[in-house]
Amino acid sequence: TTQARNKRHNRKSEFLYHDAEFLASVASWLGQPYPRETLNRGWELILLNQFHDILPGSSIGAVYEDCARDYAHIKKLGEEVRGRSLEALVAAVDWPGPARGLLVYNSLSWARDDVVRAYLGEGPSPRVVGPDGAQVPTQPLGDGWYLLGLQQVPACGYATYALQDGDGMQDAGSAGACLGVSERVLENAFFRLELNERGEITSLFDRVRGREVLPPGAVANEFQAFDDRCRSGGEAWDIEIDYEEKRYPLPEPATIRVIESGPVRGGVEVRRRLLSSELVQRIYIYERLPRIDFDTEIDWREKQVLLKVAFPLAVHTDLATYEIQFGNLTRPTHRNTSWDAARFEVPAHKWADLSEGDYGVSLLNDCKYGYDAHDNVLRLTVLRAPTQPDPHADEGVHHLTYSLFPHAGDWRQGTVQQAYSLNVPLGAALVEPHPGMLPPQWSLVSTDRPNAIVETVKVAEDSDELIVRVYEGYNQRGTVTLRFGAPIVSAAACNLIEDGAEPLPFEGDRVSLYLGPYQVRTLKVRLAAPGS
Repeated sequence: TTQARNKRHNRKSEFLYHDAEFLASVASWLGQPYPRETLNRGWELILLNQFHDILPGSSIGAVYEDCARDYAHIKKLGEEVRGRSLEALVAAVDWPGPARGLLVYNSLSWARDDVVRAYLGEGPSPRVVGPDGAQVPTQPLGDGWYLLGLQQVPACGYATYALQDGDGMQDAGSAGACLGVSERVLENAFFRLELNERGEITSLFDRVRGREVLPPGAVANEFQAFDDRCRSGGEAWDIEIDYEEKRYPLPEPATIRVIESGPVRGGVEVRRRLLSSELVQRIYIYERLPRIDFDTEIDWREKQVLLKVAFPLAVHTDLATYEIQFGNLTRPTHRNTSWDAARFEVPAHKWADLSEGDYGVSLLNDCKYGYDAHDNVLRLTVLRAPTQPDPHADEGVHHLTYSLFPHAGDWRQGTVQQAYSLNVPLGAALVEPHPGMLPPQWSLVSTDRPNAIVETVKVAEDSDELIVRVYEGYNQRGTVTLRFGAPIVSAAACNLIEDGAEPLPFEGDRVSLYLGPYQVRTLKVRLAAPGS
């Protein structure tokens, strides 16, 4: 595997283990042995492959052959833990029937409106009914797989949905009524997109706020290719500051066709050439999600070429915000000084954002780490093709997803949550009727403030206590209350390596603590046994 695939494997592995640790923690509380050795072995391999020449792609080709084997093993270990733990959770849920159920779990710390891909079996489409008795919009994907549009899946928890006999494709209220898709126009309750002959966006109208997102005459989702030769010889390490001076034209038209039209999601497929490479992109809009996804596959056949995707935005700001671990940083969008000009490429994790006083747009991603913002244009670095030290770096098929999220206010109005949701999809499992000790809907832990984000739920290294790591993500301060899914027996604050035990006051199933701006805090919590 090459450098860009390595970054994707790394991101996916981290969030696979995020899910696995959460589910294994619930299963441990239910009485199943915690697979500490297996999880630790997986994390050790993930961290090994984050060595400073491996992760950025500046190693020789043989290193990435080793990485491919490591990531295959990492995935196997993580999926085994996740699968066994999910089975234990399903077995503990009380589901009297008479119909089968579908348990949907959410490992993030807020209740989510989102979609889930689930296997419901071959045959007629079932009616899916939520805990509130309302029918859930359901869209067949083929071979027994469906896409469901869900609301308020509990934080760090699950909800169970009834699968009833009947035609699930019949009217489910007004679901899908706002979705309209043709080869050149996609529209829902949130947006109206217009595409040109290359699949680029020529107009993006925000229906909720009543404004055009793009400047007059601009095109967005525009792929841009540049000559990428490094004069210092460190091709895999450096991008030259003047790379934009030689840009390759990409005039080839695309073949565009409608691939989905609701009721949960609508989309078009765009096929076109990028120099000697092939692009297949699926642009999706949703009935209930206020973001636009660009599911992208590129068969990359270039040498010494840098590929970016650009979004000019009708947003006035001199600062861009970029996510880093447990927070974010800002960089100017101008190049007025030599040090501003030198920071033309900015590393970031899951998102970058341009916002003015009451409006902004975020560009999310699921495996990319390079952005730039100049004036009002926000770009994501998609691929490179260095020839040294690996003459075949990045050659082959790559899969990535990036998303556009217009919003009111600044990035605090949903960007963090949407970026996590893109990277950590909901999971699902079928439930046969059986008795159990847990209710059909339950949350292990939730917070009362959106800026307090539970990043990790696991079992302690040296005890059977629950470890909860929470961070403040909005540059704010104050007291946050965590609510658990069972009465608290003990609660204490510890450090990142789980040393120390500063008692925290708690009452019933709630514990409160102070969080400063961007502060990370770790808690040790012991919960009462299930059913007690």
